Amino acid sequence: MKKIFNLLKIIFSRNWFLYALIALILLVAVDKKKVDIKILNHLRDSARYVNKYALDQVPYNKAEFYDASEYYNKLMKTMPDLKLAAGVLGYCYYQLGQYSTAAIFYEKAINENPQFFGFYHNLGLSYLKLGDKKKAMIYFKKSSEISMNESVNYLVFLSTKYFKGGNNGKLWLAAAIENLTSGVEQNLKNIILIYDEEKKYQDILYLCEGQLNSSNVKDREFFYFYAGKAAYYLQGYKQAIQFLNAAISLNGNNKEAYDYAVKLLEAAGQNDLVRIYQDKAMQIKEAVEIKKEDKLIYYMPYYEVAGTF
Repeated sequence: MKKIFNLLKIIFSRNWFLYALIALILLVAVDKKKVDIKILNHLRDSARYVNKYALDQVPYNKAEFYDASEYYNKLMKTMPDLKLAAGVLGYCYYQLGQYSTAAIFYEKAINENPQFFGFYHNLGLSYLKLGDKKKAMIYFKKSSEISMNESVNYLVFLSTKYFKGGNNGKLWLAAAIENLTSGVEQNLKNIILIYDEEKKYQDILYLCEGQLNSSNVKDREFFYFYAGKAAYYLQGYKQAIQFLNAAISLNGNNKEAYDYAVKLLEAAGQNDLVRIYQDKAMQIKEAVEIKKEDKLIYYMPYYEVAGTF
């Protein structure tokens, strides 16, 4: 036994770095959470950057999103009972172009908070970026089934949990609800655009008419145009020209609306109107292409969590 002890003594005396290594291991083992909190506080500005970017206050910075993803991963490990970081990690990885990873975290967020519209919508967008329209449609439809009241109640909960008095919570909540409202309309537009590619015109007409009967629609031109296009292919020509004229009245540069209107007027033999619409369409040098909306629903005031450390 004495020989073994002397041997260990010699080894340690010649390997001073071994002492330092053991000390470091003990330090981390004893107080790992404090080390993690220091790292979180170091990365806190990147978490704040995400909020500012979501509000269009700062330009895109890939390095900031990378640091923010580190922050939220560390946050999930340090505070495993906090079931809110997954949604923000999904947002960060989406902005980094890592759509498969984003989808993983949005699925986790849905499992933890199944009654919030934004997670389903954002997961649909992630699959859309991956080229999987079938899965994208599944989650766009699921998000449309979520009650707006449930989503708003969730936002109210967040505003009271993470803002301690003052007007910050009220301001954040108002912006979050506005973002949510826009997202619901955006989600429906994505469903219609996928239906359009699949030539499901009856479904398009049904959805568009439902939106046009609502007083809260922002982009009425979109729904008038696709209602007109759908009615055209369903051979409801009188209805189609009414919808298309409504779209043109809201946006005189919608070349595609003029093109469909010309087809309808030609079929009706209204040649004078055909020439007027053709001339107008030719004056539009660049057609305004309607693309799929890909803005994520972001709402988490996450840097407030780090601020409590």
